[in-house]
Amino acid sequence: MDVAANVRNGEYINRLVYPTQPRQPLLARNATPTEIRAYADLKEQYEEEFEVFKALRKAYNAETARLEAKFREDLEIEYNMVGHPKADKLFAKAWEMGHGSGLNDVAIYYDDLYELVA
Repeated sequence: MDVAANVRNGEYINRLVYPTQPRQPLLARNATPTEIRAYADLKEQYEEEFEVFKALRKAYNAETARLEAKFREDLEIEYNMVGHPKADKLFAKAWEMGHGSGLNDVAIYYDDLYELVA
């Protein structure tokens, strides 16, 4: 297994599109009764759309977490760190140092730091 090749091939990229949050309707201060009724309908529609948005966001976040866990699992397998007492600290440090630049950098830091615990 080659984690670096998997990163290059996009194996750990979330393919789901991050959902767009619906816009909450606004009610004017001096709204007429007709505008208030229309606002109530828009507000109800917004609340339904927001529930859909929350479900989609939850699915997106779950997929991201699954892919990150797979990435970590693959690193631990490749470096024979499964069950190692320092595996958590090794990954946490590599993640801290590299995740801002992408998973490739996390893998590079993991490789560099691995020598300290192996």
